[in-house]
Amino acid sequence: MKFDFETLVSREHSGSPKEPYCTPEKLSRLVLPHFGAELDFPTSPYLSEGLTRRAAGGSYGYALNCTPEYVAAVRYWLRAARGWDISPEWLVPTNGVLSSVHLAILAFSAPGEGVIIQPPVFGAYRKLILRDGRVPLENRLIYERKRGAYRMDLDGLEALMRRPDARLMLLCNPQNPQCCVWGRAEMERIAELAEKYGVTVFSDEVFGELADALHPAAPFCAVRGGERVGLVATSLGKTFSFGSARHANIIVPDGELRRRFAEQRDLAHYDGMDPFMYSAVLAAYTPQNLEWIAAMRDYTAENARAVRELLAAALPQVRVCESHGGYLLWADWSGLGLETAELRGLLERAELYADAGEYYGEGCEQFTRIVIGCPRRYLLAAFERLRRLTGGGAV
Repeated sequence: MKFDFETLVSREHSGSPKEPYCTPEKLSRLVLPHFGAELDFPTSPYLSEGLTRRAAGGSYGYALNCTPEYVAAVRYWLRAARGWDISPEWLVPTNGVLSSVHLAILAFSAPGEGVIIQPPVFGAYRKLILRDGRVPLENRLIYERKRGAYRMDLDGLEALMRRPDARLMLLCNPQNPQCCVWGRAEMERIAELAEKYGVTVFSDEVFGELADALHPAAPFCAVRGGERVGLVATSLGKTFSFGSARHANIIVPDGELRRRFAEQRDLAHYDGMDPFMYSAVLAAYTPQNLEWIAAMRDYTAENARAVRELLAAALPQVRVCESHGGYLLWADWSGLGLETAELRGLLERAELYADAGEYYGEGCEQFTRIVIGCPRRYLLAAFERLRRLTGGGAV
């Protein structure tokens, strides 16, 4: 089946934060917001068909947790898409990934204790840590600008894990905003340190299915030692553009960790699955959607290549960081020599609306996260406007 990635999804009457940027006037000029990690073309037709069937049936009542067909779908998907064979009892459905981060903070740490994060990383982690009365412990990634890549500071990580107040680590793999994948050796070292120092690892892997073939994202609990110290978060959120859906599957092999996490979930009055999310999971986790994801990855990889080529020709001072798939690009604009306010003004005039870098960590003011999961003509138009403003070379 040929899939359509050239049709723009409608934001009209959607309540989306992108809706004000998607006026008919702007869209007629190929102006599109490139912020917010969601797709700007429709999600999988197979998933849409499944939700349409549910809606047409007229029954929107209760859905049980972990029915045999639901468990079978999740197990199939993790085996086929991630190479991970899980046991049925490991599965703990929740009301979403960020909700689950909050539950993990409450379950595995006490007020005033520390939670490790590795900026630049999804800014919601820090917000949740502070809201829950914990202390963010930052093990900043090491940026190598010459090659436009980040590496993990494992010595710094051990120093933080050694602290008596360190109780939990929030791992992101692939990392958001860079979409870089952490390898098995790095994750095995994290697991080794976590077990040594009594730290639990919550691994947010919502971008896991989008990693490219050369850099597969191994589930944290599938690497040596990870099953004893970790929880893995999966959802439809990024792969199928269900960003704010109130549903996630948390996979917890260790019985004691699973008991503590599930107990915290139930204390938060979790009482069952949203019926539409139940149907969405069954419709998403199918062999047909492996084909859709492969096609979508190819399309967004071509988008990434086009952006890199455009910038190399017009603004070679700008560094687009290394990524391993997905539809996010992390751009370093510091080579332009502009003050942060000047940089923001330039991007505003070009109508290149991207996510501000400071959301992902201190010192990232000269970076932006650019979402490229959109019809290519809008992406090319945005960088053409930027080229004209800067007087860059021919694109």
